[in-house]
Amino acid sequence: MNRFYFFMIFVFFCLWTACNRPGNKEHSKTEQTDTAAQLKEVKSLLVRFKTAIIKNDKPKLLNMIHFPMQTQMMWMNDELNAKEPDRKNGLINKEELLKYCGKELFDKEQQRVLAYELGDDVSVINLQTDQASNYYKSLASQTDPGTLLFNYYLQWERPDGKGDYWFGLVVGKVKGEFKLLSYYSKWPVKY
Repeated sequence: MNRFYFFMIFVFFCLWTACNRPGNKEHSKTEQTDTAAQLKEVKSLLVRFKTAIIKNDKPKLLNMIHFPMQTQMMWMNDELNAKEPDRKNGLINKEELLKYCGKELFDKEQQRVLAYELGDDVSVINLQTDQASNYYKSLASQTDPGTLLFNYYLQWERPDGKGDYWFGLVVGKVKGEFKLLSYYSKWPVKY
């Protein structure tokens, strides 16, 4: 019986030592701080972005976007078996953004919702497990190493009650500054 108690004490001691190593706490605390700091920067960008859209301030809007910006419908990993998406079809440059802005991009209904939206619908994208990780990885390849991607997604009921609207934005850090990398919605921007 004494061997059993000795063995149990030894196991608990090993577990306690492994869980309480100083490096483990420091690493997770740094990751949390970094994620929180990046999230704060993203939310700040989104506030400026919403203001630029509502005020139709296109020069400021253009400054917050990384070009070419992806506007293609988001593809899911399981769709890749059926056919490879045309990744270049949805890319738009500055001139095209100005052409689509207010029509296919950020129309009056989206502007109305953005005027009262608080910007709390931001989440960190997990590149390993997300069902659209291939889509996100293609965007992450344009970002600074060691930074995160964030998704801002809004969905709301149409004013006439006949269905819903939705769109999402993917934000990442490029050359030290967070920028919009993609816009995806119910309908494609380019036809």
